[in-house]
Amino acid sequence: MITIISLLIYLLNRVVSAQDIFQPAVISHTMTIIAQDRGGNEARKTISFTAGYVEVKLVLKPEALNINPGVLTAYVKLPPPFGIPRTMNATLDGAAQERWMIDYAGLPEEGLEGPIVVMKFRREDIEKALAERGEMIDTNFIIKGTFDDGTAPFGQMYSFEGKDTITKIVK
Repeated sequence: MITIISLLIYLLNRVVSAQDIFQPAVISHTMTIIAQDRGGNEARKTISFTAGYVEVKLVLKPEALNINPGVLTAYVKLPPPFGIPRTMNATLDGAAQERWMIDYAGLPEEGLEGPIVVMKFRREDIEKALAERGEMIDTNFIIKGTFDDGTAPFGQMYSFEGKDTITKIVK
């Protein structure tokens, strides 16, 4: 029975994953599995979960990206109903995050009430990732990634995306 449930959830998640990723959607699902034998015995299992893609609020600091230390800090607020992520993987213009942590105070002056996710990205990694695509660093940034807050079934990850700009790049 567990194999059937796993297969059905897997297939349902493939349908959710196939939606247009440019249209943010978090969809709640409830599924009931009924197993019945020839003797008339019956077992039911209902599973509820949320899956999908969300836009996040992103604030980048500092406003001017210097060469030294050359670090951008990304402040990300996950939308409801998501809680604090257990795992988070993200890229900023294609560059992998250096590290991440949770800030429970948030950035109230920027409209980000806690808890928020704080990620660090190095300028040299961003420039290298952009150069591999034939692009140069500018003041516009896109963050993309996945996270798990413990609510998705069987290790599935939620996808997210956010955008922000800074004032200038110091040469």
